Amino acid sequence: MLVPLLIAGVKGDGGVLLRGTDVSVAAFYTGAGVFALAAVVFGISLLVSDTLKKQKFSVTSMMIVSIAGLAYLTMAFGFGRVYRDKDGAEIYYARYVDWALTTPLLLYDACTLAGATMPYKMVIIFLDILMILLGLFGALTNQYNQTWAYFGLGCVAFLPILYFLLMHFRRFLNPEVRRAYGAQMYFLSALWFVYPVVWALSPDGASVISSDAATIWYLILDVTAKAVYGSLLLTLHRHALPYAEGEIQDEPADHRQQPPRFMDPLSPGGKNRLKYRGSVTANAKEEEMARLHA
Repeated sequence: MLVPLLIAGVKGDGGVLLRGTDVSVAAFYTGAGVFALAAVVFGISLLVSDTLKKQKFSVTSMMIVSIAGLAYLTMAFGFGRVYRDKDGAEIYYARYVDWALTTPLLLYDACTLAGATMPYKMVIIFLDILMILLGLFGALTNQYNQTWAYFGLGCVAFLPILYFLLMHFRRFLNPEVRRAYGAQMYFLSALWFVYPVVWALSPDGASVISSDAATIWYLILDVTAKAVYGSLLLTLHRHALPYAEGEIQDEPADHRQQPPRFMDPLSPGGKNRLKYRGSVTANAKEEEMARLHA
C-alpha cells in the first residue's frame, strides 16, 4: 500500500488527486507527534549539556523541530493552505513557512560547525530563503511556464549553498571537526537533493504524484533532515561540538554549578569562566589550571 502511494499516489476519476485526503491528515498528525517528541529530547540535551557550544546546538535543534511540529499541526487542523485557481490544487503555504524558518537554522548550525564567518552565514541564509520563496511563487502561479521559471531560479539559488557547504568550508575546518562536518553535510545535502524532485512531481509542480504522496514524501524528508539530523549531531558527533566556530575552545555551561577548578583564579572572585583548549575533559582543565599556577 505504501510503495504505490509513494510512487504514483492515489488517483481519482480525473487523474492524480490534487487535494489531500485522510492520508494527508494522518501524516500531518504523525509529523506533529514526532517533532514534539524530538523537541522534548533536544530540550533534555540542552539541560544535560556540559558546555556552551553543546547548549547552542541543542537549542537550535529544539527550535527547528518545534517550528516544524507547529507547521504540521496547523496543516493537520486544515489551515495553512490555499487552492490554486488554474486547477484547484491544494497548496500548503504553511509548509513553505516552515522551511523558510527551519532551513536557515539548519544552515546556521552547519556554518557554525564549520566556523564560517558572519558574511558567509548571511549570504547562505539569504540564498536559502530566496530559494524557498521561489518555490512558493512557482507553486502559486497559474502559468505553467512561470512555474518552471521559478523552479529553475530556485535551483540556481541552491547551487551556491551546496558549493559552500560541500567544498568551500571543508578547506578551512579544524581537524577535530572535519569528520563530523563531512558526515553531517553529505547526509543533509543528499536529503535536500530529493526535495526539488518531490516538488517537481507534486501538485505544486507537474502533478505527477498526488497531494497525499507528496505529503508522505515531505514527512519522511522533514523528519530525517530535522529530527534525525539533529539527533546525529548531538549524539554521534557530540564530541566535535566544542571545537565548532573555528575555535578549539569552549566554556562550561554554567560556571556557578562547576567545581572551583573550573574558575579562572586570575579574575576577581573567580567569576570569569576559564576558556580551555584541546579536550573538554576535567583533566584538560586541571592541566590548564596547573599551567596558570606555575
